Amino acid sequence: MKAIFSTAAALLLLASAAGLRAEGISTGGCDAGNGCDISYSSGLSDCCGGSGCDGCSDCCDISACCGSRAGIVGGVDLTLFKFYARQGAGGDSNAGNVDDYFPEYGYLGHGRYWIGYELDSGWGIRGRMFRWQGTESYLGIDREQEFEIYDIESTVDMCVMGWDLTGIGGIRWGSIELNGTDFGGIDPYRFEGVGMTVGVDFRRGVWGNLAVVGGVRYSVLYGETEFTPVSNSVLDNTFMDITEVRLGVEWSRETRLGGRVFASAVWEQQVYGTETYLPFAIDPETLGDVSLAGPVFSVGFDR
Repeated sequence: MKAIFSTAAALLLLASAAGLRAEGISTGGCDAGNGCDISYSSGLSDCCGGSGCDGCSDCCDISACCGSRAGIVGGVDLTLFKFYARQGAGGDSNAGNVDDYFPEYGYLGHGRYWIGYELDSGWGIRGRMFRWQGTESYLGIDREQEFEIYDIESTVDMCVMGWDLTGIGGIRWGSIELNGTDFGGIDPYRFEGVGMTVGVDFRRGVWGNLAVVGGVRYSVLYGETEFTPVSNSVLDNTFMDITEVRLGVEWSRETRLGGRVFASAVWEQQVYGTETYLPFAIDPETLGDVSLAGPVFSVGFDR
């Protein structure tokens, strides 16, 4: 599976390097020595090292005024996600609460990492890695839930009516392992699959170096599901959809290197379509959708 992602990354990088161009910024009226002297989304500034170097100008070619902005981009997210489930995720056998399918995990801290490369044209490529894992004892058994997601994405930056937008499209591999219970036993579930991801990130300056940021992603993964509440069962040609939404605030500052550093705080919600049904003769077994949600604090460098 990792070989698939290596091949996909190479193909996307070749496509970006082939000279794809994003629309939106023309070169007319730009004086590389004196700046553009026009109004940008973040205020009035020349584009030679000022706040105008944000890719969202009215007439100025950013690379002409500020020099090449191509280069490496990357960042780190500290996620503080809590686990939720349609069948309940607040079980605590010590307190006598044994009605929920999953135990209570609280907010757990995990890292999410991304790195890539962006061209002057606004096109780029990046990879992301995310893993969330929680283990709690429930009804005498350690219940572990684990989410592992890897993305290879092509991105394109654009500006629409003062909004900085980044379009996203790529390939995702995911593995989700869940361990719940109906009557105190072990009901392990595991899905592994690969599919496409699409999405958009947005940013809008509101005051000085502060901006509102957010984004939406949607993916559908295809693979196989193992769900063994009674006996070993493997469901072939199954799928799972994943929806992600985030919204928050960001502080950023332009650098003399042709990019910007940023720090952000957002609230993020992820919903995993893990609903599964096994029709046993007497006791049909089901598993509903699950979700991760909580605050995310990020630092990074982009173009």
